[in-house]
Amino acid sequence: MSYRPPSLWPDIDQAGAPPICPRLRQKPLTEQIKHGEREFAYGDGYFAKPGGRLRRDVRIERCHGRPTILPESGGPENEPENFDLRDGLLTWDTAHPGFEFNEYPHSEGADRTRGMLYSYDLSTGRRHDWRLPRLPVRETNGRFSVVSVLGYSTHTANMVFWIATTAGEITRGGVEVKSSAVYAASTG
Repeated sequence: MSYRPPSLWPDIDQAGAPPICPRLRQKPLTEQIKHGEREFAYGDGYFAKPGGRLRRDVRIERCHGRPTILPESGGPENEPENFDLRDGLLTWDTAHPGFEFNEYPHSEGADRTRGMLYSYDLSTGRRHDWRLPRLPVRETNGRFSVVSVLGYSTHTANMVFWIATTAGEITRGGVEVKSSAVYAASTG
């Protein structure tokens, strides 16, 4: 692996890289530049991101066929993020990254005390959802502690995982996550 600045994006259709169908080719690069990698996923001929009638909807586009809109999939609390698309499964959550533990729980209209983890089976259209645990998150220097739903999600072919932030440290460079708890659930 090597680092490439955004000004030197590689040709993702070059030899050795899995080709992206012409219909979706520009979408991952555009979304990466606009929003960052937490806001979309591409894999196996599918592209997923927030969108549809509401920003809380999830839009799944395919190389062939019509898009699928999963309405209100961000839940009433927050917008969907941490998209993960592989092994025929799409997962996402509505929590916040661990480095936001020092921000006021309701700033910017977001509720950092609630969150959900979702999965969607691309072949069957079956959905699952799990309410994420509210946990105390402490600042390692002992200045404060908050109860929040902070972290990120991921999955394997038949399990989803929630990596919850449990402690962080405020540094000159920002906030560093110092410890996490891992939760797992079966998608079957």
